[in-house]
Amino acid sequence: MLQLVVIILVTVVAALALANMRAPRPATALAGARRAAAGSPAAQMHPTVLEWGATIAPPESPGAGAALACAADRGGPAMRAKIRDRYVAVRFPGIAQSSRDLEKLERVIPAARLFFEEGHPDRALELLQLAIKQCPTCEPIRLAQLEIAFLARDKVLFNDRARDFNRVLPASPAWSEVSRLGRALSPGEALYGPAQGPRGTEHFGPWPDMPNWIRASWDLTAEVLACDFHQAMKRSGAAAGAVRMPAAEEILS
Repeated sequence: MLQLVVIILVTVVAALALANMRAPRPATALAGARRAAAGSPAAQMHPTVLEWGATIAPPESPGAGAALACAADRGGPAMRAKIRDRYVAVRFPGIAQSSRDLEKLERVIPAARLFFEEGHPDRALELLQLAIKQCPTCEPIRLAQLEIAFLARDKVLFNDRARDFNRVLPASPAWSEVSRLGRALSPGEALYGPAQGPRGTEHFGPWPDMPNWIRASWDLTAEVLACDFHQAMKRSGAAAGAVRMPAAEEILS
């Protein structure tokens, strides 16, 4: 009889221990639930957006579109300035670390000119437009933007920026030059008035017929000499055939 009682007690204890081992612990269950939620298609398609400590609702929740559109507004001017500074630093590394650097004409205008000369007019115009937003009344920046728009032959952009220039700086003495370029690009546009006739210095400068608001180098001697040298070497090479390079022993002897 005693042996039977002992066997029953041992069986009950073993059953309780086995049930306790199989039961999920709270922490393990929570971690499993998080992994399952993260692996679900909804979570992969609509992650929660975190930006500078502001939690934005995922798109499936009501009002998510408005929350995304107004994220910067909720943060106020400080948030908008921070977003703008980060964008400028990432978009134009080495040129500007913040929006305040866009006020440095000696850095912004040459950088925009180099972007244009390297075949990236859109990036040059974007840099100048950001600088204009930082300092709307800065005449040199606006003039550089107009010149690049003219060189890119973007008639719509030039006319739009010219109207804005005339609205913000109506008394600018540079308007006559802006009008001259506008008449050449958009003949008959009433904004620029009637033609004024040719001038004696229109072909003077690094860019023909241009006022050089983008501050291109006026001394092209090195570039011309290098081009002439390259052409002369090509002509001499074609006339003489393949040129044999001297061996190291011949040079040292």
